[in-house]
Amino acid sequence: MDDNSELVSLKLEKLAHLEQRDRLRVGLPHKHRDKEYAWSRKLINSNAHRLICTAANQTGKSTSGAKRVIDFITDTDRWAERWPGLHARGGKPTRGWALYPDSKTSTAEFEDKWMPLLPQGEFKESPQYGWAEHYSNGRIASVVFNNGFTLEFRTYSQDASNLQAGSLALLHCDEELPFHLYPELALRCEAQDGYMSFVFTATLGQSEWREIVEDRTQWLEDDVEIMQISMYDCQFFEDGSAGLWPEFKIERMKRRLSTEAEIQRRVYGRFVVDSGLKYPTFVRSQHIIKGHPVPRSWLYYAGVDYGGGGDETSKTSHPSAIGILAVCPNFRRARIVKTWRGDGELTTADDVIRKYIQMTHGLTMITAFFDWAAKDLGTIAQRLGLPFAPAEKSHEVGEATVNTLFKNNALKIYDNSGDTEKLARELEGLLKSTNKKSAKDDLIDASCRYATTKIPWDMEYITKALPEEAEPATPTPSEDENNLRRGLPVDKSDDLEARDDVDSELYYWSSQY
Repeated sequence: MDDNSELVSLKLEKLAHLEQRDRLRVGLPHKHRDKEYAWSRKLINSNAHRLICTAANQTGKSTSGAKRVIDFITDTDRWAERWPGLHARGGKPTRGWALYPDSKTSTAEFEDKWMPLLPQGEFKESPQYGWAEHYSNGRIASVVFNNGFTLEFRTYSQDASNLQAGSLALLHCDEELPFHLYPELALRCEAQDGYMSFVFTATLGQSEWREIVEDRTQWLEDDVEIMQISMYDCQFFEDGSAGLWPEFKIERMKRRLSTEAEIQRRVYGRFVVDSGLKYPTFVRSQHIIKGHPVPRSWLYYAGVDYGGGGDETSKTSHPSAIGILAVCPNFRRARIVKTWRGDGELTTADDVIRKYIQMTHGLTMITAFFDWAAKDLGTIAQRLGLPFAPAEKSHEVGEATVNTLFKNNALKIYDNSGDTEKLARELEGLLKSTNKKSAKDDLIDASCRYATTKIPWDMEYITKALPEEAEPATPTPSEDENNLRRGLPVDKSDDLEARDDVDSELYYWSSQY
């Protein structure tokens, strides 16, 4: 009887423990919901007055930073320890900022990341953990906690005056802060001996942050914590279980990124000062190939960039341009087969449409993507029944797509496309630092950015590492004779892909014969 009583007591104790664990997991998700990596646990528990974590994309740095902020605000038992100066004066921390580039970003981040981490259920109304959010004009403005602390969501990219008032006990910046704003923010935290944290992927290449994080020539005080996290630090959680970035996913991500600089930034969390070419993956000797007939099964797309044209010597003169793209039906490779840039030509929307019709004569076009700001162009095309659609104008999206296609040899340019040399010179000469108003990128926009970005590429195939295929054996004379007897051309082209494309279709119809 005693043994049974003891067993029942142990079971009840275990049940109570499980219920408490579930209660805390649901009620205090910032402390109990997730598994942590060794580095994220270190970040969340850090008591450094200045904390910097630069990390690769999608590693959980923003979530970890938010958890740390919520813990600082809601763990009132440690306020005296963390803010001893305030405590000695009979005060307590009452105000902090979460800093983002703009209000749209801060609202999205609050709703996607902060709200699921804030205390829930019974804890949401408690004196210590309770909170309520406040919006202004549809954007998040603040979170007011029942313990007297207010976390304001501030922005800096549109109005620097947002940073010129207030004394702060806590400041958290998610996204890379323009370093010239740091001194003003540091002053805001001085009076209350406030804590500052910065978590970001280094995409701006600012030398000041690099000197702090990588060179370690600045911020050498004892109250500074500096962390640099790569995807490889996210292979396993602290309990040894599999993390969110196993090695095969990391390698796949590296193949999908367009340049080594992007790999260093987004996989390794490194600072890369990269002010070079916008299209560094284009290599003339590799990507310009001998033109040859396109298989009949391939699909045609176009890009149309309408410009007024005129005096070529003017830095603001932008000629119209058109590029025609032939795409394999499985969307795994493509060829730029026709190009035109109207240098020195004054062009109207009607002129560009006429040129497009001339260039596409005999081709069955799927879609022509155009600059939707050119409304007259779209209206004329629509009235003529041409398959025009608005292009994706985001430079970031377009440049990433084009660089990925060139890097993986999925996109090549025919040497007889028309203005091939003009396109090659644009690709080889366009710098990231070039002002858009004076940039010579009209053929790039038409033939590359506009024409490629909305095509449903099989990126899973394009970006995966494939073994080099052995060069097909040269046909023997007897095979050539057989081909001639069948009415098939004997292709002496040096372009192996060209022979593969054309021969595959010709051999198919021959086999039917």
